Amino acid sequence: MQILSVSPRVITPLTSGSRIRIFNLLSRLSERHEILQFSQTRTRDLRQPDFRADVSHTPGYREHRYRSVIGSALCESMERKGFGAPILCGYPLSVS
Repeated sequence: MQILSVSPRVITPLTSGSRIRIFNLLSRLSERHEILQFSQTRTRDLRQPDFRADVSHTPGYREHRYRSVIGSALCESMERKGFGAPILCGYPLSVS
């Protein structure tokens, strides 16, 4: 089975409990299924020297990191103002 996971943030580095949980769940699912995770990057992610747009975590688990300077800036601005809900952070994907 092919599974698409959509996330308002990149999953790595594994710096918080929610990232670790999602990574472990999808890694275990990838043992029997093909996982594609679609993540939105933040400005700080783009500045990392080892940033890659497509990451293969396991043979069956790939993460595509959507890069949009406008979308990232808009989402970060919304988070600072208290509108950081994932449903709102996904909106820049459709406008940029």
